Amino acid sequence: MSEECSNANIAGPRAIVMTAQMGMYLGWAIILVIAYTVKDVQDVVAGQYGQPMGSLCLQVLGPKAGLAMFSLNIFAQFFVGQACTVTSSRVVYAYSRDGALPGSRWLSKVNTYTKTPVYATWFILTIGALLGLLMFASPVAIGAVFSLGAIAQYIAFVFPVALKLFAARGKFRPGIYFLLLLPKPSPSLPHQTKTLCPSPNKLTPPTGPWNLGRFSTPIGIIAVTWVVLIIPILCFPAVRGADVNDKTMNYTCLIYGGTMGLALLWYAVAARKWFKGPRINVEHLIHRSEGSSEEGPEGGKEK
Repeated sequence: MSEECSNANIAGPRAIVMTAQMGMYLGWAIILVIAYTVKDVQDVVAGQYGQPMGSLCLQVLGPKAGLAMFSLNIFAQFFVGQACTVTSSRVVYAYSRDGALPGSRWLSKVNTYTKTPVYATWFILTIGALLGLLMFASPVAIGAVFSLGAIAQYIAFVFPVALKLFAARGKFRPGIYFLLLLPKPSPSLPHQTKTLCPSPNKLTPPTGPWNLGRFSTPIGIIAVTWVVLIIPILCFPAVRGADVNDKTMNYTCLIYGGTMGLALLWYAVAARKWFKGPRINVEHLIHRSEGSSEEGPEGGKEK
């Protein structure tokens, strides 16, 4: 999604921080409302509708008002699903553009009319629909998928933080500083793409325009510690002792481990031979940063 943002080096992290803060504030408010209005917890959990939030609305507000309130929840979930579809389709498109997924040539195509990755979007919708069918097969299976999503999201978020803390200490340089210090392409070679990157010793400062300053390291340590703690918890079954059986077991670790194992096997067997990492159009980025001052082909300013 950052590729479609203006001033992404600030807009991207700002959106992440604002989303987390708003989720914390609004989530805390909702928890307080639930805690002070619920009448019978057991009735809500074991409600006949199979939806605790729906049972809570009916219990507190009555049939008509409760149904109306729960309808708003359904609409909200629909729009959340739309946002997830857009984000996931862009992730699939980005990986396919870099050749990292099977069928990348097809998934990386952009519709000439809508200017959007339509094939990647349909791919995500198809996968989502197939996973949704698991609800009819087994609640254990769909529960494992939901837990898998939480674990995968945590790992995706914390992985770059952990790399910066433990593998790139003193070496981390934001991409914007590489771009600002790259030499300009020669006017006689308008399609020049091969440029030399300056020595890392000349790249200062070591932070981007959006950074945590001296709090970066302690906050990163807290984030990594939290993920290391929460992942095993999300893999535990909801019951314990004699109640744990094949129907109540949490298979999240098995599904996630199997998925990652297949991905690593595929990389070891085939992908490592041709996948070289993300493709970066350096010329485009340089021209974009200089677009307001460079002369266009007609002698005017490029826009």
